[in-house]
Amino acid sequence: MDEEVFVSGFAFHKLCKWSICDRYPQNLHLQTIEENDLVFLNLDFLPHFLYALQKSRPNNKFLLITHNSDLSFTNEYAMSLLPYVNRIFAINCICDYKDIVKPIPIGFRDWPIHSYEIIKTIPRLSKTIFVYMNFDINTNIEKRTHCYNAFSNKSWVYSNSGLNLETFYKQMSSSKYVLSPDGTGIDCHRIYESLYFDAIPILKKNEMYEYYEKLPVLLVDDWSQISESFLEENYRPLYETILDWKKKNPNWLSARFWLDYQD
Repeated sequence: MDEEVFVSGFAFHKLCKWSICDRYPQNLHLQTIEENDLVFLNLDFLPHFLYALQKSRPNNKFLLITHNSDLSFTNEYAMSLLPYVNRIFAINCICDYKDIVKPIPIGFRDWPIHSYEIIKTIPRLSKTIFVYMNFDINTNIEKRTHCYNAFSNKSWVYSNSGLNLETFYKQMSSSKYVLSPDGTGIDCHRIYESLYFDAIPILKKNEMYEYYEKLPVLLVDDWSQISESFLEENYRPLYETILDWKKKNPNWLSARFWLDYQD
């Protein structure tokens, strides 16, 4: 099954020898860590993890993957971990230490269910929805309300909510564009779900814009930049960009791919 699991917290966890996350069995033994072992950390447990490192410092430096937390990975977090690691791979990464810290995607939903099991059953459907808007405003009231208010009265935007995942994915598969404002954390499952279905994610620039510039998404400075005519004119080249990116990166659904991804 592991080969079939889409990039996600669970998939990154499966790459690691050691784990500190309440979703999975925890098995950290600091004194038996070997050089460049992969360690999985839910960033919510960082204070506990740092305490353990300071109390019983490992003999070897390791590679750290942080996932399954809505916290942003900051310079402060990086500084606290640098004495113990050779490399850090982090979601929601807004850190400046680019030689040591590498951003990775939140990827696909894997809690409480593995969404890939549903996604793989959804066919590629005709793109009958021009712009799809479907998100929970409560996960980031300020930013998502701003997005909702910018598009809720547009006739060319199809808005829906409260769907089960199968129906949600069918509508996404039918969409040309998908609005994806920030959620509880900066990165969002919706981005990668959209790319899977060849729908173009529309994002407003945020602290992770340099990471998103390497992905086939539409980045705007403000939602007001988006108009029906602009999207019509740019759809074909943006759509082709997704197809070209997938062709260039055929293993993008694999967690391991993102540890080496450069461009």
